[in-house]
Amino acid sequence: MLLALFDRVVEEARSNCGDALQRLAEDEEQGWRDAISPFCSTFSSHRAITSAAAATQYTSAAVRDLWSQVMEQFVVEVTEAIESERRRGAAPDGIPARDLATVLNSMVERSLISTFSGQTPAVPEEHLLDTLVSVFLGAIYGRAQG
Repeated sequence: MLLALFDRVVEEARSNCGDALQRLAEDEEQGWRDAISPFCSTFSSHRAITSAAAATQYTSAAVRDLWSQVMEQFVVEVTEAIESERRRGAAPDGIPARDLATVLNSMVERSLISTFSGQTPAVPEEHLLDTLVSVFLGAIYGRAQG
């Protein structure tokens, strides 16, 4: 049951994300904001499911496998976006794009879980999206906003 619910939450967030990563050339900050925001809002709306899935991944191989598949999809998408931004000259070369994407996605995952499950330390919900976007811009482009 938890697997099906968590899968629905992830699909809801993904569908709300749309083609944000394909629009980075139009406005980098807005593109990343549009890519990250659906996960913040969807996981916020489904806190109990997200928290349960996060906790259960350590004791259930099925949940862990689904969680790993979801994270791998995100890492692949962000890797492709970083490589695209580097090819167009918007982002400097640096550490391997997949390594950067892995760390950024792990940061998002942990930040969402901490904030929405009431753990501490955690970024206050009203600052979460801006903080994540700023870190993405700093890590990928060498600059931060706000």
